[in-house]
Amino acid sequence: MKRVIALSLITLILGACAPKAADTGVTIYPQIVQVSPTESKQQFTLQGRYLGSKDTGVIRIGANENGEGGVVVPKENIVSWTESKIVFNVPANATPGGSFIVVEVAGKRSFSFPFSFTR
Repeated sequence: MKRVIALSLITLILGACAPKAADTGVTIYPQIVQVSPTESKQQFTLQGRYLGSKDTGVIRIGANENGEGGVVVPKENIVSWTESKIVFNVPANATPGGSFIVVEVAGKRSFSFPFSFTR
């Protein structure tokens, strides 16, 4: 019994000394794994991790390899948005062809992912 109490106290003390998630300095960026068209050539499914939500995130298509430029997909073009999947319609002002797509969540930008579409 004394061992159980001693081990519990040690675990409690060590747990109190462990850094909290906010103290670790780890920053999580959105990650794009795959972008594929749906049956409509103007609608795409983007799959990834840490994608945030429609309220905190932005999709930029037609960007350069540094994730700059291009066109922001308007909120009304978002069909659905979860932490791991976004379905969106390409905006009318986007230029067809090959470029990159990025997702920005709370100021954190994913790596540029190759993206192309036709009209």
